[in-house]
Amino acid sequence: MATTLHNRVEDYIGGHDPNMEQADWLTAMGEWLTASAREIFEIVPLNRLSKVSPAPGSVTASGYALSGKRIVAVDKDGYTAYEFPVSNIAKAKDSDSLLYATAKSPVFYVKGGSLYIIAVGYETTGTIHYIESPLVDYDQTTISNFPNELETLVVVGAAVRGRIRQLADKRAKLKEYVEVEEDSELASGVTMEIQAMQAELQSLQGLYAQELQILTQGMKSE
Repeated sequence: MATTLHNRVEDYIGGHDPNMEQADWLTAMGEWLTASAREIFEIVPLNRLSKVSPAPGSVTASGYALSGKRIVAVDKDGYTAYEFPVSNIAKAKDSDSLLYATAKSPVFYVKGGSLYIIAVGYETTGTIHYIESPLVDYDQTTISNFPNELETLVVVGAAVRGRIRQLADKRAKLKEYVEVEEDSELASGVTMEIQAMQAELQSLQGLYAQELQILTQGMKSE
């Protein structure tokens, strides 16, 4: 059986604080994985992400909602549609204009979070090729429509976020021991745990930042 993403994160940072519900931990895990995947998603260029893109979407004359999507390409009946400034769409519809969008030279524009295609004077139908911002559940073993080779980096990013949460829980426990129970021995033990966790966090943050930098530099050379 393939290892789930949340188990891969826990390989780096261990499990949750005993006072935290398992369900809350797993919900947070999905949020951390999603946040890391989306951070990486914004860095990777379209030509690389397009290799793992989902099936094209159908654009209607009423438009196509773009929420969470990056446009790879748009076409109308096999002819590429090029992006057109929304401020000039009247010219794209004007048959007397040099910028008139024909059946063989359609254009598209984005307005109000939706994409529209213009040809022969009107908004019309067509096809959009896109990549979608990832949404990752804790129990997934892989991330759909996302480069497989970047999944480990997503896991490390989630581990950084998870470790920050673990430190917050430990600090809350330390505060309880110091201010409520006034137990210096327990407080000393938790303090040592916090120091060790901070060192591990710095190491994870360094690894994550380094890999992001390598990814960014690699993208520039492509």
